[in-house]
Formats: sequence, C-alpha cells, structure tokens
Amino acid sequence: MQSYSSEQLYGAALAQFSKFGAKRLEKVRLCFDSFEAAFGAPKEMLAAAGIPENIAEEFCCWRADRSIENLQLQLERHSIHVYLRSSKEYPALLSQIFDPPEIIFARGAPLAPDARYVSIVGSRKATYYGRSAAEHFAKEGAERGATIVSGMAYGVDEVAHQAALKADGKTVAVLGCGILDKGTSRSRHIAEHIIGNGGTIVSEFPLQAPGQKHHFPYRNRVISGMSLATVVIEAAEQSGSLVTAKCAIDQNRELYAVPGPITSPLSAGTNRLIFEGCTPAISPAFVFDSLNLSRNERMKTASVPASSEARALLEHLTATPVHIDDLARDSGLSGTDIASTLTRMELSGQTKHIGGQYYVRS
Repeated sequence: MQSYSSEQLYGAALAQFSKFGAKRLEKVRLCFDSFEAAFGAPKEMLAAAGIPENIAEEFCCWRADRSIENLQLQLERHSIHVYLRSSKEYPALLSQIFDPPEIIFARGAPLAPDARYVSIVGSRKATYYGRSAAEHFAKEGAERGATIVSGMAYGVDEVAHQAALKADGKTVAVLGCGILDKGTSRSRHIAEHIIGNGGTIVSEFPLQAPGQKHHFPYRNRVISGMSLATVVIEAAEQSGSLVTAKCAIDQNRELYAVPGPITSPLSAGTNRLIFEGCTPAISPAFVFDSLNLSRNERMKTASVPASSEARALLEHLTATPVHIDDLARDSGLSGTDIASTLTRMELSGQTKHIGGQYYVRS
C-alpha cells in the first residue's frame, strides 16, 4: 500500500481544485511554508500570494466540503503515486522546463527520475506507414533501454506504447484527463494494458477530470518536457503533434521528424518540420545512436528462418506491404508452399498479414 507524507496529501488536495494549475500551485508553494498551510489559508492570504480574489473565494467555498482522509483513501485504493516537483523522485528533465507541473499523479510502475525518456507522437488517423514507423521506432528504443513516452491517443501513440511493451520495455502514457477519468472503453483498455504490463500512466489534472480540449497543450508540454528527444511520426498541417514539437523546441530538446510521402496529407506537418530545420528521423538506429543509447544486452535476437522456403520469402519481405502473388512470382514457390510457410512465419513472428493478402516483415 502507498504511504503519503502530509505535503503530498495537501498538495494532492490543492491539485483537485480545477482552477489551480501549475502556475497558481507554484505561487502558493512559494508563498506558504507548506501545502498544508496553503490549503487552510484565508482568502486574503491566498490573494496576497497572487491568486485572483474571486478564485481564492471560490477555493475557500470548495475546500469546505473536502476531506483529506477521503482523498487519502482514494489514492491508496487506486495505488496512485504522488510526485511533488520538490521531491527527488520527480522526473529530472521535467523539473527543468519553464512551467513544470507542481504535482503529478501516476498509476502503475513508479517513475524513474533519471530514466532515458524518449517521446514518440503522431496522428490519431495514422496510415499503415505511420503505424509501422511507430512500431519500429518504439521497439528499437525499448530494446536500447529508453522509456517510450506518448499520449495514449489512438493511432501512433497507441502503437508506440504497445510496441514498447511487446519488446519488454518501459512506457509512460501522459493523459489529457484525470488519472481516474473513465474515458471510453477503449482508452480504459489501453490504460489497463499499460499498467498491467509494467508501464505507467501519468496526469497533472484532478483525479477524475474529464479530458478537455484545453488540457492537451498542457499534456503535450509534459510529454516533450520529460523526454530527451521527441520523434514525430505523421502529422497534418494542423496537428496536436506539432504542438508537442513546438514544446520540444521551446524546451531545448532534440526533435526528429519521420519524412513521409509528399502525396500524404498526414506527412505534410512532418515534412514541413524537416524543411524548417528539424532533424530527419531516417531510421530508428540513426535516432537512438544520435542519443547515445546503445543496444541492450537483453535485446532479443532475430529468429533464424527454419526452412529454405522461409528464407526465400524473407528475401522479398520488407516493411513495405507485398502481395502474396508477387511473393509467388519473385520467390518461385508454389501457392501451397507459400500459404503454409507464411502461416508458420506469422506464428513465429517473422511476418505479419495486414489484410488483402498483403504481408510485411516483422
């Protein structure tokens, strides 16, 4: 069971008031001896600390119905970690940005303050190309010991989290809602999958706050702020991923963009980033070599094809989808041999059927 200091509990209590964001929480931290003192302060003292008078009055009315004991029970029941900006457990890089959260909540594995975090973000409507790129970058990063950070949205984010976990790596999902918000059934499933497989979900918002449009720029600055580098994979001209990219630039973090087809609207944003001077993410190895992340000793070695038929097919399989008819023509194998060999290769994780009788190399 989690245990909490008085400072953690009262800090968490202050953070439940929706109008106390990072800047206002910083003001009360700097003007009071403790979060407990700030929580019980009269409105005049809160106003003197820089809280607008109407907000201070609203907070005093709000706190009258709040119980620290009930909040503690809620935190314990859900095994929620509470990280104060002033604590040594707080992510080191995040503490260095212009406007770090004063308090973040986490469920799942504890955050490692000095972990090598690398964020991978991109379109919710990712194409096969974008999803494949996200899988390759996240897998390589996880195998090199990076903790993959993303926003738990559909598309690129979801693939990045899943690929990191599949590679027996670590992943952190930064939410644009409260950590206990019910969200959709799909988002709950993704969150529980991350937590259940050794990952972590984090949020700076009140525990049960629903996701709102104005939350996401704040979430994006945390994604980039806790990371050594951000990799953007597929982003339209007007995209939330470009907000994350701007945050990374403002925070003096490394920024990479995966180039894409000039005919794809979802590559317009990433291609423009490259045009404006962002480093092209030409391969996962290039990015992680640039970040001095060496290959992990526990990295899985690629399985060796067990048959001559499998070896023949692997010569013609790449990350680009190939139709089974083209495989038959190029490999010289019969239709029966190809069908049975591809089935065995799928089971061993060497290839993947993406629909329509198209296959890619895993």
